[in-house]
Parts: sequence; structure tokens; C-alpha cells
Amino acid sequence: MSAAEQPRDYALRPVIFALVTIIILGAGLRLYRLADESLWYDEGASLYLARFATLDGALFDQTKTTEAPVMAVVARVWGSVIRAVTDFPVISPANDFMIRLWSCGWSVIAIPIIFLVGRRLLRDEYAALLAALLFAVSPYHIYYAQEFRIYSFFTVVGLVALYFMLRALEENRWPYWLLMALGFAFMMYCHFVATFYIFAFNAAFVLMLPRFRRHFWRWTAWNALAMVLLAPALYLALHMNRMIGEITIPWFPAPTPQTMVITFKTWFAAYGLVPKAYWPLLLLALGLFGAGLFRLRRNLPALAAILSLTFLPMILGAIKWNIEDFSFYEHRIFTLSGAMVLFGVAAGLRAVPTAWGPRVGTAALLLLTVPCLAAYYRHDLHPVNEHRYGVYARVDQRSAAAYIAANLAPGDVVAHASHFTQYALYHYLPEATHVRLGYSEQDRDIFIQTMGNPALSERHGLMPVPIWEALAGARRVWFLDAEGITFEWEPTTEGLLHWLQTHWRRSEIQQFHGLKLYLFEEETVSAKNASGTL
Repeated sequence: MSAAEQPRDYALRPVIFALVTIIILGAGLRLYRLADESLWYDEGASLYLARFATLDGALFDQTKTTEAPVMAVVARVWGSVIRAVTDFPVISPANDFMIRLWSCGWSVIAIPIIFLVGRRLLRDEYAALLAALLFAVSPYHIYYAQEFRIYSFFTVVGLVALYFMLRALEENRWPYWLLMALGFAFMMYCHFVATFYIFAFNAAFVLMLPRFRRHFWRWTAWNALAMVLLAPALYLALHMNRMIGEITIPWFPAPTPQTMVITFKTWFAAYGLVPKAYWPLLLLALGLFGAGLFRLRRNLPALAAILSLTFLPMILGAIKWNIEDFSFYEHRIFTLSGAMVLFGVAAGLRAVPTAWGPRVGTAALLLLTVPCLAAYYRHDLHPVNEHRYGVYARVDQRSAAAYIAANLAPGDVVAHASHFTQYALYHYLPEATHVRLGYSEQDRDIFIQTMGNPALSERHGLMPVPIWEALAGARRVWFLDAEGITFEWEPTTEGLLHWLQTHWRRSEIQQFHGLKLYLFEEETVSAKNASGTL
């Protein structure tokens, strides 16, 4: 080994040690209480869609699914792996742990990728380590590491696409251009929000033109390849957008500038009710982010990438969903932005004067993050909807399903007042007969106005069925009280309970976290012959 090589080798050792330590910390925080809560609606939906991951193109049939196809394929493959290597009961924390391990694993993999991207983007290993550390302890990213959805994986795909984009621009080698184009296309098959992100990648390149003008036609050609590859997914996205446009009962208010500030806050604090921590955390992060942008003012690629990928998808989403009648703005769809913002904050920490400045700033961020992490592990959700768009309480459907399974008898029906309990119970109780209860055509109309795509709802069994029809021939009814965890218009739990108590005999009530389970048995006059009027 030459004398010139020794300092470089020596310098890498503490960096590698620090990175490994950060990865272990991030893995521990993500594995901690991974299966503490039962699967909820969205996770159950991911598992349900696995049945359409077939070679006949079902994932491109809008009457079967309106989601980007990768998650359904993952659910099918990962479910097969779990069944092949374990014999855990479906209704068990161990099985839920294995299911969520997929998202958890990708979130852990994202930590060294953050470091690699940060080192190339910021040209500063220390800053790259700080970005990896902030990602490792982020309650927001831990939240999606512990949910069986696409978000952690999407973040990794986006970061990898950025990494190869930077290498392609700097080294101009065709494998990097190809991998960049494949990354852009694959993002679209993961989540349709990729439409905004691909636009943001191109905006970043436009901002970089003073440095990379010589690559303009290469960039154009490889982006054209990406557009060809993602065309089928774009077709699906356009159809989904059309169906969403037919929804007349909004889920959330249209986003405002305040909504985007809350999104920025959420990237650091997640969804807990800890204002004494998250407001100072927001202000500190904003200040450091601004300082980081100033520090990077001569690093055009970093400045362009961080600004475009942090803010442009969010701004485009806010504009789109203010123009249209229905808003699909959710904090969770911007997880890649929530990773990109950390590069700016890490650069800001490096800009703090004095030798101890970055350490003090990092310590302040970590101290303010601790109560936000504690709120997450307590499952303490913010009561104001704007602070948690698209996030709902994960009520204990696993325990309710286990109780039903232990007492299920022939002729029993599992009845749902809300579609919010259906997908998880489909997973936990595949052998049971499930029905969604309603009263009349008005319930159907309201559900269609709320969810759109009636053909899909019919196929998935989500459409409300008049209660006297749904329970005709049933011997017993297990009724799940879902009021409080649904965004449907005027939940009808109380009226359904009144009808059941009028026509059936209530024999049990079981209370689970956030959920009541009733058992009704037939009276002399059966539900089959009962009048449909209240």
C-alpha cells in the first residue's frame, strides 16, 4: 500500500463504522413493535389485490384494481414466501410481523442508499452520514416502514433513480443512463404519484443545464425510452384520475399553503399530537434547510435536485387538486420528498459555524424527534384531519378476527358496517362469509359518490347490501362496529344496530381496541322474513 493510499483507507474506517451503527439504529427502530398493531384497511387491500397478480393482465383491469400494479405483485410473491418458510397462523402477530418485514427491510436498505446519494450529491461524507442518521430516526419514515404498502419501496426506487441520474450526468456512461430510465419507468408502476416526480426530475435537469448542456439530447432520448416503458402505467393512471373525478363527496379539503407546511412538518414529526416538539422541530428544520441551500449555492446539481424533488411534486399535487373537485392530496404520497429534504437539512447542519455547531444542531433535532417517536409508538394520532390526511387509527381487527375464528359456526355471517373493516377481515378470516350492510339504494348511491368505480366495489364485495337481504338465511351474525374509523358520509352503525337488536337477539358484546364486536342470534322471526323497514 502506498503512502498516498493510507490516509484515504484510514479515513474510510470511521465513516463505515458510523454508517453501520446508523443502519443498526434504524433497523432497531423499525423492527421495534413492528406487529404491535393489527393490519388495517390499506394493508388488507394490498393483500387482497394479490389475487389479481396473474398473467392474464388482471392488474390492468380497472374493475379489479385502480392501483399501480407492483404492490399487488409484491403481495402475491411475498405472501408465497411467507407461507413457504413459516407456518405462522394467519391471525397472529408473528404472521403480521413477517408481512410488514418487506416494507421494513426496504426502509432499512434506504439508509445506506441515502448515504451513497448524499455523498455524491453533497460531496461531503459527514453531511451524507447526517442525512442517513435523520432518515434512520425519522418517525415519518418509520411509520411507512411498519406498514405493508409501497411507500418505503417507492422511496428506494426514487433514490436509486436519482443516484444513476447523477452518475449518468457526471460520467456519461450508457449503463447509468439506462438504469436511470428504467428507474423512472419503474416508479410509475409502483405509484401513480411518480407522474409528479418524473416531472420534477426533468425540472431538475433543466435547472442543471448550465452545467450539463452537452447532455441535452442524451437526456431527451433516454427520457423518451422511459416514457415508452411507462406508457401502460400512465394509461392506468389516466383512467384512475377519470374515475376519481367522478367522486362527488370529498375525502379531504383541497390543499392550501398551510397544508404544505404541515406536510413539511410531517416529514420530521409524523402524525402524533406533540405540538411542543413538532413546532420547534419544524422551525429548526426549516432554518437548517435554508442554510443548507445557501451552502449548496455553488453546487448546482445538489441545489436543483433537492429543490425540485422536495417541493415540486407537492406543489404540482396542490395545484392539481385545487383545480379539480376531488382532492387526493395525502402527506404519505410524498415519502421521496421526505427523504430529499434531509439532504438540505444535513447540508444546513454542516453550515453551522464552529466545530461543535453541527453536533449541537444534530443533538437538537434528535432531542425534538424523541417525543415524536414516542407518540408514534403510543399510536397517538393527531385529532385534526389536516395533520394526518390518509392516516387512520389501526383498530384491533386481529383480536376481533381471532375471537370470531375461535367461535365461528356453520351459517355464521361476518357483517360490516363500513368497508374499512373488510379487507383486513378478508385476510384474517378467509373462510368466513362477509357482507357489507346497508339499508337501501340511498346507501349504495352515497357509497358510489364517496368511492367511485361501482364495478370494482361490487367485485370486491364492498357495496352496501340491504340488511334484510344480506342476512337472509344467516344463523348468527358477527357485527363489527366500525363507527369512528371511516370517512364515509354519515356512518350508519347506530341504525344498523337498532335493526339488528329489533329483529335478532344480541347474545354477546366484545370490546377490542377501537372496535366493538357483537354477536346476534335468530329470534322467532328470522331476518329472512323480517320487514326491511325500521
